[in-house]
Amino acid sequence: MSDVNTKSKRFSLPRSSKVPPQEQGWSLRCLCGTDLTGFREEGSQKIVCPNCERVHFILPLNTYPHPKRARKKRKRRQGEPLRKIAFTKIKNAGGAVRKGVRNLFVKTGRGIAASLLSLLTKIRNWFTPLRIAASLLIILLSFGGYYGYRQQSRAKALQTLRESITRAEQALEQEKWAEATEQFQLAAEAVKLLGRNDQFAWQVLQKNRELQAIDGLCALSLEDIIHSAAGKGSTTLTWQTEFKTMVQNRWLVMESWVLLDASESKSEAILAHSISIDDEKVNIIWPTSLFSPLNSEAELHVLSAGQIESVERSDDPRFDWAVKIRPESAFLWCFDETISPLGFELDSQWFPEDSIRALLTRQRRLAGAAEGDNQ
Repeated sequence: MSDVNTKSKRFSLPRSSKVPPQEQGWSLRCLCGTDLTGFREEGSQKIVCPNCERVHFILPLNTYPHPKRARKKRKRRQGEPLRKIAFTKIKNAGGAVRKGVRNLFVKTGRGIAASLLSLLTKIRNWFTPLRIAASLLIILLSFGGYYGYRQQSRAKALQTLRESITRAEQALEQEKWAEATEQFQLAAEAVKLLGRNDQFAWQVLQKNRELQAIDGLCALSLEDIIHSAAGKGSTTLTWQTEFKTMVQNRWLVMESWVLLDASESKSEAILAHSISIDDEKVNIIWPTSLFSPLNSEAELHVLSAGQIESVERSDDPRFDWAVKIRPESAFLWCFDETISPLGFELDSQWFPEDSIRALLTRQRRLAGAAEGDNQ
């Protein structure tokens, strides 16, 4: 008990150790904004603001000295050199790390092995004879259902193909182009579902492609397109807007003489004779793969169709404008009955060998032979 009292007295400050009072100023700002200043006294004060008469409490003088913290002296440790101590700790740490990594690999390997063993045990326990029989039955029923659905779909597609072809041919004879386009599209979908690649299937797909080209034909003529691209169009739309809404991906069908340009990368064919519009030469760029069945290095007389990909100023100094056809859409026209809505004159008494009818017959024969070779 005496020890506790002794310690408390040691850290308490006797009254005789109080420092003599010194002037200690104070300052504060009232809530009304008035700055108040003065000196502290031995007792507390209550100061009244002269502006708003608010009372402020002022603490008395601080008569106690500031405590001083005693500094502890550190004892210098006498022992081994610091270099040796550091080397020993690093060595011990390296050994601990190696041991920890080894233990980690061992525990991980044991855990993986235990998990695999547990999984194999569960799988073996799950495959009972009854479950195996039930699984085989489900697989057989699934395959049977899929086969039945496929057979039913093929039978329905075959019936659709027969009915659509009959209606499409009748619509062509009666020149009902919209109905013929719809029926040939149904027939083409049925052919694709059946997976047929014979001559009849090729004719259905070819006629469907030709009728789709007529249905999506560009409403602007080539002359109107060039005028709009050159800023001479009659509409108030900008060329970019007009191109995206009325020209891009629209179909272009034309009879022309083309030439495989050896100066190019042999991926494009140009017109042998450019089209002149307002004293500017226009070139139509077709993919050379389109003319591979014709197998000729001279000028080729063709009737072809394709979707317009771009209309730009030509990089070729021989031309002013270049209309590029989308390569995957281009094809050679083959059938007489589908060309009628475009107003082409099929027969020519002056040049019977170069007439549209003779040209279509030649292209149909070559395209059909190429299709047969691909089969």
